[in-house]
Amino acid sequence: MTTKEQERDALNRIREILGTLDAEGWVNMAFRGVCDIAENNIRDDFADSPVERVEELETDRGNWKDDAQHYKCEYEALKESYNKLQDKAVKRGNLIEEFRQIFTNDFEDANNLILENCENPDSIEFKKAVSARQDAKYWLDRIEEVVT
Repeated sequence: MTTKEQERDALNRIREILGTLDAEGWVNMAFRGVCDIAENNIRDDFADSPVERVEELETDRGNWKDDAQHYKCEYEALKESYNKLQDKAVKRGNLIEEFRQIFTNDFEDANNLILENCENPDSIEFKKAVSARQDAKYWLDRIEEVVT
C-alpha cells in the first residue's frame, strides 16, 4: 500500500507532466480538476472519483427522467379526474339551480294562493297553499344548506 507521501509525489509528477502539455489540449482537458480532487482525497483520506460522480449523476438523471415520466402520467390522470369532477360539479350546480327555480316558483305560487284565499283560512285551498308554501320553503332551505 502506498503512503500519503508517495501519493503526493506521484500527483506532483502528474502535474509536472500536465504542465508540459498544451493547457487546452486533450490530456489537460481530461484531467481538468482531477488533480485537485486527488489532492483532497489524499488530505482527507477520501476516495472521490470524477468518473463515479458522473456515473452517479447519470444514474440520478435516469431516475429523475423515470420520476418525471411517472409524475407526468400521474398529473395527467389527476387532471382528467379533476376535469370529470368539474363537469359533475357544473351539472350538479345546474341541477340545483333548476330545483331552486322550481321551488321558488312553487313558493311564489303558494304565496299567491294564500293571498287569494286569505279571507277563508279554513278552506281546503288555503290549507293546501300553506302546506305547499311550507314544503317549498323546506326544500329551498335544504338547497341553501347544500350550496353554502
